[in-house]
Amino acid sequence: MSKLSKRAILTFIIATFLIGMIPIMPISALPGDITSIELETRPKDGSAVSEFVIGQDEIHVAVTMGTNKDGDEARIRLHVDPATTVGDINTISWEVYVVGGYRPHVDILLDGVGGAVDGVADDCLTAEFAYANGDDVVTTTLNTWLSTFEGGSGDYPSWSPLGGGSVSDLTTVNGETAVWTNGQTQANLAHTLSEYQTPTLVDGINEDTIVLYLEIEIDDWAFALTPSDAEAYVRNIALNGVVYALDIVNATGTGSYFVPDADTTITYTGADDDTIIVEDLTEGDVEEGFWAVGEYVDVQLASDTDIDTLRINVYYDDPEDIVGFVEADLRMYWYDGTDWSKCSDTGVIVGDDYVWADITTTSTPSISQMTGTPFGPGVGIEAMPDFS
Repeated sequence: MSKLSKRAILTFIIATFLIGMIPIMPISALPGDITSIELETRPKDGSAVSEFVIGQDEIHVAVTMGTNKDGDEARIRLHVDPATTVGDINTISWEVYVVGGYRPHVDILLDGVGGAVDGVADDCLTAEFAYANGDDVVTTTLNTWLSTFEGGSGDYPSWSPLGGGSVSDLTTVNGETAVWTNGQTQANLAHTLSEYQTPTLVDGINEDTIVLYLEIEIDDWAFALTPSDAEAYVRNIALNGVVYALDIVNATGTGSYFVPDADTTITYTGADDDTIIVEDLTEGDVEEGFWAVGEYVDVQLASDTDIDTLRINVYYDDPEDIVGFVEADLRMYWYDGTDWSKCSDTGVIVGDDYVWADITTTSTPSISQMTGTPFGPGVGIEAMPDFS
């Protein structure tokens, strides 16, 4: 059976400039868990960048205002388990280095506010640092807003909503943080997050309201407050204290990489401007119907990948992993979103203690199906170890 270990991510990025919407990683299936990250930009008459920093565990976001301050935005979208509700959010935090401009804030996008749950955002709860009126003048509520964040200006003397800062600056939203909805005036500090986390509806929102996703974003709304454009680096994003770690590796052409937390080696050919993600999964992260030997791993390629072939080797070096199984019968299985099936091109290397699967454009699964696919070595569907 799979061992419990920390969530591991290997991200191969064969590009130095990623922009637009990029799906990053599906993970566990518990309310309050981040299940994937997307980088998204919304340039209007200016420009926007949201990109991974090659070789660093951080994300670069920046916007340059055009002739108008009209909502140019760079976003880090955090998808969560579909069962996540407002009541499941205890804290949202991230470390940030602000190069200039207004620092990144967070929006909590909601579904089913005033209507049916349909997968479309109906409203959001926004946690800001300051309020600028129509004349771009920061109101006297600036320090009040800032102080509602955990840490605030008291614990971090350089912690300011505008410019400056350092990588050690930690932004934390908690139950006492001031938030508002789309339907409210931004200057309204009437409610904190915790006031929306009760059985009673407030502005059509309560503890059971569905959370679609969260967005840590930077924008140009406050550009008139400073002479610079907005730019920042974000890392160590955490929901409820669980850090969504990124391990970003530059790779190109043909290569191989070992993911120690997942006991998995990935070998690829034909890579060109591609991303490969490998994650160590636990039994609780996958659907029932298959009993894995050693590890469950999740492997994902971008939908427009140029990769020709992919070999996945999953190791079972712990002797307890194969107790009750016939080692020579081990093969790689994959989950297609509905059922577990044996990979079409798979085998086992007895003595070296790993099961392999080759993925090509014509295999099952194929390269085009690698959009977030759990794998696991085993001997058959619903096959349990024989301890007799």
